[in-house]
Parts: sequence; C-alpha cells; structure tokens
Amino acid sequence: NSSFYLTGSLNKDLDLSTTTFSYTSVSKVAQLKASNTKQNYSSTDGYVTFIRIGNEVMKLVNVKQMEANVSQLTVIRGFDRTRANIHRKESKIFSPIYQGYAYPGGPHKLTYMLDVTQQLAVELLANHTVTGVRNGYAGSWFD
Repeated sequence: NSSFYLTGSLNKDLDLSTTTFSYTSVSKVAQLKASNTKQNYSSTDGYVTFIRIGNEVMKLVNVKQMEANVSQLTVIRGFDRTRANIHRKESKIFSPIYQGYAYPGGPHKLTYMLDVTQQLAVELLANHTVTGVRNGYAGSWFD
C-alpha cells in the first residue's frame, strides 16, 4: 500500500536464490541506501530500506557503488511475506517513496508515503480523522 518510484533495472537474470546482484540506476541523484538496522521494520533505532521487483519485496542490506549509475545490491529475498521469484534482465526495480524529517539534535521520523488509491490508505486517513474529532479537533487536513 506504499507509493513507489522507478529506481532502476536488473543487469542480469535473477534466479530464486541469488542475494547479491547489480542494477543500473535511472538517476545519479536517487541512489539506494542500505538499511541501517537488523530489525525488519523502521523504528527510532534505524530504518529499513526495501525494493520491489515484480511482486517480490527485498530488504536491502548492502549497497556497493561499482560505476556512476551501477551498484551491487545485497538483499534478503522474499521479505514482508512475499516469495522469491525469478526475475529477468532489465526487470524494473522500484523503491518506496519515503516522507519524513530530521534535524540536528532532534528526532528523526521516516515513514512510507501511502498510495491513496488503495483501500488501506483511505481507511488509515479516515481513522486518523475520527481519532482527531474524538480528541476535540474539528477534523483533518490532508495535502
């Protein structure tokens, strides 16, 4: 239920067990960063970076820059209740859109941008509004 952006594409076929492979990024600016926690989900202790190829989600554990737009990725396959699949060369790699903030000496908050076309996102926004009204607020504002 997250929104995703096109990150790049596979440089070779991926079989079911491969956990290290290279990809070509579509941008020098939007380079992938590895997770900085061993946990499965982001928290105040760190964040989890994941990618999606087809219907498979993979936790990104290491990124090694090879050339200007080529990196070697090490992943945990079949992450978040998905199954490892075979992926062909040039398969598209997607990464979630993150939103958040960080400032020196302050908290770091990073969340995934919801895909508002999905039912879960609509329910979360509606529940947020109901909770706000129950706590004395007039409603919610969503940009």
